[in-house]
Amino acid sequence: MKNQKKASELVSIIKMGELTLVDAMLFQEVLARSDRDIPTLASSLSQLPFKISFANAWEKILRKNYVPIFKMALDLINAIPASPGVEDALKVLAIEAQKIASSRALLRHDLMGRIYHRLLMSDIAKYQATYYTSVPAAYLLARFSLDAPNDHWRFEWANVDSIANFGAGDLACGSGTLLSAAYSAILDKHVTTSAEHDLEAHPKELHKVLLEKVFLGLDVLGFAAHLSAVTLALHNPSSIFGTTKIYALPLTAEGTKPRLGSVDLLESKQLTPAIALTGEIVAAPEKKGISVAELSPLTVEDLDLVIMNPPFTRSMGGNLLFGALPKAQRRQLQSHLSKLLNKRKLSGIGQAGLGAVFIAVADRCLHNGGRLALVIPRTLLSGLAWRKARELLLDKYNIELIITSHQAPNDWNFSENTSLSEILLVARKRAEDADEPRVRTIVANLWRKPRNEMESIVVSGKFVELSKTLATHTSAYDVLENANASHQDLMIGEEKLGEAYAVSPSTLADSVDTWGQLAPFAQTALNRITHFFVTTGQFRVPGETSLLSFSTISLEEIADKIGSDRPHRMKEFRKVQHKTSYPALWGHDSAIMKTLATAPNAWMEVNPGKGQQATTLWARRGCLMVAERLRLNTMRLMAVELSELALASEWWPVTLKPVLSSDGKALVSKEHENIQVLWLNTTPGVLSWLAFREDTEGPWVGLKSETLRLLPLLDVTKLTATQTRGLLHVFAQFGQQELPPLPIQFQQAVQKQGWRYEVDQETVKIVTGETKDLTPIYGILAREPIFSLKRLG
Repeated sequence: MKNQKKASELVSIIKMGELTLVDAMLFQEVLARSDRDIPTLASSLSQLPFKISFANAWEKILRKNYVPIFKMALDLINAIPASPGVEDALKVLAIEAQKIASSRALLRHDLMGRIYHRLLMSDIAKYQATYYTSVPAAYLLARFSLDAPNDHWRFEWANVDSIANFGAGDLACGSGTLLSAAYSAILDKHVTTSAEHDLEAHPKELHKVLLEKVFLGLDVLGFAAHLSAVTLALHNPSSIFGTTKIYALPLTAEGTKPRLGSVDLLESKQLTPAIALTGEIVAAPEKKGISVAELSPLTVEDLDLVIMNPPFTRSMGGNLLFGALPKAQRRQLQSHLSKLLNKRKLSGIGQAGLGAVFIAVADRCLHNGGRLALVIPRTLLSGLAWRKARELLLDKYNIELIITSHQAPNDWNFSENTSLSEILLVARKRAEDADEPRVRTIVANLWRKPRNEMESIVVSGKFVELSKTLATHTSAYDVLENANASHQDLMIGEEKLGEAYAVSPSTLADSVDTWGQLAPFAQTALNRITHFFVTTGQFRVPGETSLLSFSTISLEEIADKIGSDRPHRMKEFRKVQHKTSYPALWGHDSAIMKTLATAPNAWMEVNPGKGQQATTLWARRGCLMVAERLRLNTMRLMAVELSELALASEWWPVTLKPVLSSDGKALVSKEHENIQVLWLNTTPGVLSWLAFREDTEGPWVGLKSETLRLLPLLDVTKLTATQTRGLLHVFAQFGQQELPPLPIQFQQAVQKQGWRYEVDQETVKIVTGETKDLTPIYGILAREPIFSLKRLG
């Protein structure tokens, strides 16, 4: 195993070396177009040996400058031993570099970054969670961040000297895709503003300023930082620059003090040591004989923009933080991080993993009025572990834009090498005196993501215009709160890419438990119905003037016991094949779980040494089982009632309190549970569950313990004995009938037939006294991408 790991590491090193050489060759070819003193690749290939030919060419370039690009490559090619195999490899690499250089499209689309992630990141993404931001997503994020109104910025975009005072950083820069998108946005602002004022634009001078003064890039992977510098430099290769502020930071527990890469900024804005792309170690003690000379530390100044796709390895469920390092080092770094967060009064934020930690790091590096622009897991909106991050953003920022992707069947993301659900988020840091007014948040649900940079610029422009409109304090787009409001269609030509609306600051604050309830679906109409219901208990049917009113109560208020988290259940018990004293509901197999009323399907035994803990856990068993994890395109049920008390692997065991009806009729726990199981599988119940869900990957969703407790259930104490008897009769009538998967349920209900249609009709009539046709809602649900796995539009 150790030999295999060493071999794998060697292969990765070789790949990094080859790509470093291709970077230099590519840049050499591009430079040769505008500088006759620099040999073309064809010229270098005409002289043997290639190793010396390329070394000579790069030394010549270094005399002009471009040190961040060529110093590493020159050191590398000089270190490679001469051999026929090396000569053959250099020729192959040079030919590929020629092909890339001949294509403007390939150069513009960050091809090297894509190659880098394809060749290398698949091996370490599990531990680094370093994902490649798609180019359209990067442009969308950067354009809005730089173009949206910001009264705190006083920069003259036509003036290169003024732009030099702007600071933009990516604290996990990777291959530089986001900084590259920010470069393009700033260049366009410079050119257009210059034209508006009848001034001459200076793209070459701007290029030098952006690379030397404006952009800060930090990464723990030196090779990634080098590629980031190459990506930026290729925007204007003929403009000579000397240095960059792109640094590789150590991630290690070796030495006198643990180093956490960019996360060290939580402790001090003076980073030491840092490796510049010249190969020079910046800010490290330098030994000279018996004396030690301290170099000036790398100081990170406050920035006006932090744009990043931070690593987001988790700290729970098998701690993967710093997972690329040996276990001993990993434990030391995890302990050091925990102490650092406690010191900064950020205890608990790390439970969501490094993504939440990087939000805190970015906050420490931003000016008041500065913008934070993120590609981040969608769990930021709804995850229990992310609540601390939501509170930080709510307390210190105006959240300006949240973009979600609902592009079925599997494009729920904004990074190209992950299938996880992601969002784009932009927030502006508020002044410390808190007098700055709160702004409405634009919530955009994309049915199709922009395919290229131009589409991203168009869509971003629509968000910018909408933000200007919202600044006039109109509530015309507050669709979740204003019945007369409407959404904005996101159109490109005749094609609709999605919908956008606004959310007030008070609604954002009230829903901090889960911002997921603000945009659980792709369709605004469904989001409005769901949010209105979970906040008021009133149910709107599209096209109807009257409302259905339900008295609801949170599960927490009527629960006697709620089972423990799944990791605890799995530690204390194990599944066995023979009958024991511990029945269980195991799995959520849609081929098995078909009816509201069912029985345990497995047995468990206590794990060795876990007797006491198992006894405590067993006391929290239940008959009512609420789905903890499910796949919405295949599953049939949100809750079931078991014939006997049990624990479960992928369900929340719940025991409800006995209650009295409004006219004094007693309902025992079992009767109460039967009613709530029926309720959770009605359409209002399904929408409630989905409003509080946590998204992992498109239709693969879950319900965490804290949001489970908030789940709106039917307040049986507001019903009469006649009504409760009616609901129990519906449960008995339909409890043994097999349900089809949810998508088919909605499709059948559109035709006014099937289990869902009949149960909804009976339940709504008993509870509200009204007969209401829910067919318009079924049609919307049948089209919803997380059920249908089909793209809207």
